[in-house]
Amino acid sequence: MLIVMGVQIFISVFCAGLSFSAVWVTGFANGPIVPYLTVVTGIAFWLRVARVIGGIPSFAEKMVRLGRNTFSVMVHHVAVFMLVKGFFYWCSRMTSFCAAFDREMFFRDINYIYMAGGAEESKWIYLLAGIGVLVLVGKGIAKGKGLRGSLWKE
Repeated sequence: MLIVMGVQIFISVFCAGLSFSAVWVTGFANGPIVPYLTVVTGIAFWLRVARVIGGIPSFAEKMVRLGRNTFSVMVHHVAVFMLVKGFFYWCSRMTSFCAAFDREMFFRDINYIYMAGGAEESKWIYLLAGIGVLVLVGKGIAKGKGLRGSLWKE
């Protein structure tokens, strides 16, 4: 893990501008080797993280549940984001809690994100709702169908 982290830090410090276009095979500012090295060390890092997480039973169970509902999260997260923004819109209409909510941008731009109190940390609300609500819905559907914690039979 230390070797992987060391290589990643080395790449970040000495090879600034790691962006490249793999689709068009352009923009290799540091030559063709650095993108491959970045990919290999990135995969090695996440494999190590997965091994560590796999050793924590309670966390591993939650990750398995999330993994079984990835399609639902992938497809429906934008709808949940809209529900969160709709809640903030409702709060701005009914109370002075979300007075800075931009109603015009809400109705005009689907990518508009209201940050409560102007705090960047409020993006966590969207993240947790976009994942958590859908995992709970998937769990409810599974219970309704009599399955064991997933949308599909094992």
